[in-house]
Amino acid sequence: MKSQLRIAVAQYEIECLPGWEAFEDKMLRTVERAKADNADVLAISEYAGMEIASWISGSLRQQFEYIQSRLPDYLALLSSLSSQYQLYIQPGTLPVSGTGQRYRNRAYFFAPDGKTGYQDKIFLTPFEQRTQLLQGGTELCLFDTAFGKIGIAICYDCEFPILSAQLVHAGANLLLTPSCTEKFSGLTRVTISSRARAIENQCYVAQSCLIGKANWCDLIDINTGQSGIYCPADSGFPEQGILAQAQLNTPMMITADLSWDKLTFVRNQGEMRNFHDMQPNMDPILSSVKMVALL
Repeated sequence: MKSQLRIAVAQYEIECLPGWEAFEDKMLRTVERAKADNADVLAISEYAGMEIASWISGSLRQQFEYIQSRLPDYLALLSSLSSQYQLYIQPGTLPVSGTGQRYRNRAYFFAPDGKTGYQDKIFLTPFEQRTQLLQGGTELCLFDTAFGKIGIAICYDCEFPILSAQLVHAGANLLLTPSCTEKFSGLTRVTISSRARAIENQCYVAQSCLIGKANWCDLIDINTGQSGIYCPADSGFPEQGILAQAQLNTPMMITADLSWDKLTFVRNQGEMRNFHDMQPNMDPILSSVKMVALL
């Protein structure tokens, strides 16, 4: 296992695209930018995959249904890009068929060797619940990569400390948090939660925000975002606990180098002992964490 990685976080601007080829091109350009920055992992924003339905008129259900018809193309595209550019890719989320004519907000994770895993959003926001189209996930996954174990806490899930704690104490050094928030207050909640998770678990958290307007989709019509890469506010790290932060509502990519050795040092010899002190108080909300091999 490699002891460090370079992460690229795309602050992704949602757009109304003319068709599938435009989506392919946009994904390619995003991946090429991350590779040019020498990234090992690329993280994109929650609901970025809804762009697949941007050229489809109709209800939210009709948009979700259309996305299912293009899902094989989506999976093939991201898997190919991950392999071609030798880059782990978490391309944000999109709705995938669940049970009872409902959908799960799913974050796929693609490995350069062709393996693929996913994490479904567990806790739905009140708005997501009101659509009556979405259902929460039931399984917490941990992804074993060539760079160590990585977890995913999708937006609202990051606001529940027990989920992140379970992932970190199962071995995750990095949590990816694809997010989508309409108001600045929502951005504040997810950002502060991301920074808190980094502090209390003494780990890295990469929050990738959706920005822009999508008048064609009620789910993501207005978006406010400021992506960030966060770390413990402790020995050897920036005192603010911020490794990189994007400009508010500006399409851009931020990067940072993450070191597992620095985490080990701060957990054992840092100013605080959050990681070790939390262990006796773990009270799992889910029965187990599923391990997904991506190496």
